[in-house]
Amino acid sequence: MILCVLYYTKGQFGSPAKDYYLQIDTGSDVLWVSCTPCDGCPTSSCLQV
Repeated sequence: MILCVLYYTKGQFGSPAKDYYLQIDTGSDVLWVSCTPCDGCPTSSCLQV
């Protein structure tokens, strides 16, 4: 059994806007955005949402 515990979404920040894939922390109101590119980072969860 695979347990899916991560949620991801794509958001845009900055001017001009840049795309970022964000991991949603459902237990916090904090949103962390990486300032450097991440090769190989997940862009979706196994929930297909």
